[in-house]
Amino acid sequence: MVRSEFEMMLARLGAFYERKLKPLDRAVEQWFERVKYIPGEALDWIEKRIQDDPGGWPKNITTAIKDLYLQWLDAHPEKRAQERKLECDECEEGLIHVRKISHRGQYYNFVFRCAKCRQSNLSGISFARIGDLLAEYERQPEEWKPRSRSTKQMLNGIGQPIPETRVYR
Repeated sequence: MVRSEFEMMLARLGAFYERKLKPLDRAVEQWFERVKYIPGEALDWIEKRIQDDPGGWPKNITTAIKDLYLQWLDAHPEKRAQERKLECDECEEGLIHVRKISHRGQYYNFVFRCAKCRQSNLSGISFARIGDLLAEYERQPEEWKPRSRSTKQMLNGIGQPIPETRVYR
């Protein structure tokens, strides 16, 4: 949403609840910063739900808007962002893992973003095609590639005991 949409919604809600004082500009700015990620198309739905609430003007307007946005997403699941994964024969989820051997026989690992599918949005990592890289690098063996965990797997690990670690003395 843009700030003008947010301010218009606040003005309509203020008129609906007969609020005599307009919120301070600083307060509106802080409120907007907390909810600016919400798409403008959800605002009418959210506004209607706030008006239908028998409790009156919400004590915490941003929390009410965020909670109602989650309800709007549940009511409109097609509006949720979909994670897209392309099958690419050159990379793994947008990244190419390669290694290079030094003149001393040591391996150095490198990561490039795949220029073919461009799935990765990691900044600061160069794009490359595997065909161009294989002239100078070799593919990293499977056992050396970093294992990725999904957000759900990481969240499930929160609060779990830390595995025993060896202490060397």
